[in-house]
Amino acid sequence: MKKNLLSLLLFLFASSCITLNNNFEGYYWRLVSIEGEAVPVFDQKSMSKKNAYITFQGSDRITGFSGCNTINAKFDRDHNVTHFLGVVATKNKCTPEKNKIEQNFLTFLKMSEYMIINGNTLTIYNKNKDIVLIFKKEEAVSVKKI
Repeated sequence: MKKNLLSLLLFLFASSCITLNNNFEGYYWRLVSIEGEAVPVFDQKSMSKKNAYITFQGSDRITGFSGCNTINAKFDRDHNVTHFLGVVATKNKCTPEKNKIEQNFLTFLKMSEYMIINGNTLTIYNKNKDIVLIFKKEEAVSVKKI
C-alpha cells in the first residue's frame, strides 16, 4: 500500500511539471529497471546488441533491442497517457537470463499507460500508476533517425 501511494504521489508530482519534448529523440534509452529490479548491463562500452534499450524515431515510433531481439512499435501520446502499439520483435534464441528480461520488458511495454521524462530518466507506468520500466538516457551514443 505504501509503495502504491508513494508511486502515485511521485507520478502526480512528475506529471504536473514535466512534459515530453524533443529531448527524448536521437538517444539510446537503456533499460535499467523492471518493476524495481535492476537490469544487468551486458556491455559497459557501447550500446551494442547486448543491452536492452529503446530509441524514439520521430513523433510516433520506437525501435530498440529487448535483450535478445530487435523490437519496433508505434506509440501514441495524448497528454500524459502513452500507449505502445503493435509491439513486434524478431524471434532469435537467447540465454534464459536475457529471455526473462525480454519477456518482462515486452509485457510491461505493451501494458504501459504513462511515460514521464525527468532529465536523463524515462519512467513508464502501468494503468495503476505503478512504475514498471525505468530507462536512462545514454548521451554518449546518438542514434541516426530513420
